[in-house]
Amino acid sequence: MKFEEIVGKWEHKVTGSLLNFYIDEQTGSPMLARYQFTPISLLAEQAPFVVTQETLDSFSLQDGCLMLDTQVLSKSSRALDISPEGNSALETFNTLVELFNQHYAFFELRNVNWPQLVEKYRPEIEKQDNDLFDTLSAMLAEIGDNHVMLAQSLNGEGKEYFGFKLNEVFQQKIEKAQALVELHAEEKSAISDYIDSLSKNAITQIKNNLLHSVEEAVEGKLIWGLLKDKPQTGYLNLASSDDIDIDELNLALDKAIALFNEQKITSMVIDARFNQGGDDDISLAVANRFSHEAKLISSVQTYYESGFLTPKQSVYFDIESSGEKIWNQNISVTLLTSPVTASAGEQFALAISALPQVKIIGEATMGILSDQFARKLPNGWWVTLSNELRFDHHDKLIEKVGVQPDIKADFPIAGSSEYIDPGISAALQDNSCMLLLEDVFKDHIKPLLFDAKITEPVASLKEAYCSVRQSSFDHTEDLQAVHPYFG
Repeated sequence: MKFEEIVGKWEHKVTGSLLNFYIDEQTGSPMLARYQFTPISLLAEQAPFVVTQETLDSFSLQDGCLMLDTQVLSKSSRALDISPEGNSALETFNTLVELFNQHYAFFELRNVNWPQLVEKYRPEIEKQDNDLFDTLSAMLAEIGDNHVMLAQSLNGEGKEYFGFKLNEVFQQKIEKAQALVELHAEEKSAISDYIDSLSKNAITQIKNNLLHSVEEAVEGKLIWGLLKDKPQTGYLNLASSDDIDIDELNLALDKAIALFNEQKITSMVIDARFNQGGDDDISLAVANRFSHEAKLISSVQTYYESGFLTPKQSVYFDIESSGEKIWNQNISVTLLTSPVTASAGEQFALAISALPQVKIIGEATMGILSDQFARKLPNGWWVTLSNELRFDHHDKLIEKVGVQPDIKADFPIAGSSEYIDPGISAALQDNSCMLLLEDVFKDHIKPLLFDAKITEPVASLKEAYCSVRQSSFDHTEDLQAVHPYFG
């Protein structure tokens, strides 16, 4: 493809991006300028740059559209009426409002009346005697989405606002524990810092007291070993998906999977309780080691232009990915989750939950699965928002509700020399119960199915129990023996 074929303006409505290919009049060089637009603004994303052959090769033309990876750009007639940077507080406010109008996907889901919220804060902006950053942060905090962020720069300089809202029950539990620990402290730490300390303590206790053959890699973000109380059960903890080199991760995963395969483990505990996010690709790289089939993990849609949705794009396990895989993908897997499991941590939990023979123990995850869609404001600040709808392999929307557990177990809070981990204890107990239920079925349920003349096949032990209980057969005394296993 020649540069002359794509000279002109092209826009991608889904992201509000505009590309302008042109020839520099003074140098004759092929140039590309990138912009971000809303119905009321057009902002330069970066300085124009010379188009190299490598850049040109990343594009292609198809049916009159310009293709860039999965993006389809159409010819644009939009005027290059660029909004000058350093504009007034009101113009910055109006642009932020329009960005959320165009791209934020969850006002209804989070019970937010956005127009009402805008009118609540507009007078504060118009006064021009308030701190603009603090006012915008207060407005965004009312959305209650931990993926909504405001930053004065992208390099960490200046002020930053990011949400850290927990579900009410969990927050009260954490605050109560924190109050006891910091009873005599001169200054109370932020709840996010306190949760970080709890997570670090729990991981240390698990490594020291519950595992043998324990190893860790990528700065302690990946931990694996075998459970002391059940050596045929492997344990793997992806404590973070952030700032990890993929090659280093794959080497560590090769070692972990080799241990599990040498031991011919019969069950796995996969711990996502402490993973607050990072890179989705890292999460999927770990999950891929546990699947031999290209099964559906999730699907995603993008919200744009105040109500349009892109077609669903499906995400599958990558069976072609490099590295050793678990010796038997049908082993029993227990996934541990918590309200701290967030973002890429939830993508990890979502992938593991799509495996066969999975039981989820813990608490619902945070429920922030959209990527953070970053956009520039006229004064040079940046805002992020949630513009993606993520569905699990059953096509259920996971935003806000999170990945739900099958069995509840508390987040590990207390630390002692005799450490008891609620999630791992429940996992061991649940595995023991499953073995016991096989005997229960053979000795109790199967004869009852026969006596009650129930011939339809049943999908699970619990379904078998329910079938007997709902039949007209007199089985009261017999079922008393097995009732505790089914509730």
